[in-house]
Amino acid sequence: MIEQFFFSESNQKSGQEVFFEKVKRCINPGTLANIIHESFPHKELVKLMSSLGVVYPGVRVESIDQHDLARDFAEDAWNNPVLFASLEKALDKVHQEDLSEIRSMKRDEIKSALKQIDEVFLNGAVGKMVWVLLKDDRHEVTALLQPF
Repeated sequence: MIEQFFFSESNQKSGQEVFFEKVKRCINPGTLANIIHESFPHKELVKLMSSLGVVYPGVRVESIDQHDLARDFAEDAWNNPVLFASLEKALDKVHQEDLSEIRSMKRDEIKSALKQIDEVFLNGAVGKMVWVLLKDDRHEVTALLQPF
């Protein structure tokens, strides 16, 4: 019994690993790229990627289109849990206020807010909305990701 207890303890996943798996279940790399693109202006995205060691040998990162940077960063983070954890921290920082707001809302309030989906699209806030829904620990809130 003691051996089993220690075995199960050592196999527990960290919160970051669990969230990484949740993201992979709920969205695709293209959606992650959209979240990145909407969350960071070009200059900030270049700075973030450079600080994390994401480079393009022989090319100035600043010269690469923001869509391409977001797509490449999403693909790299999708395949690298350590890089994803750094991206997660950066996205959480950018969306800190929105994360606090959604965590204080009831599911029905969130669902009601999502009914104004046209406004979300017009404001270019789809990436933000997907991120905050993903970050919420409530399964019934994560289920609201379906339209995205």
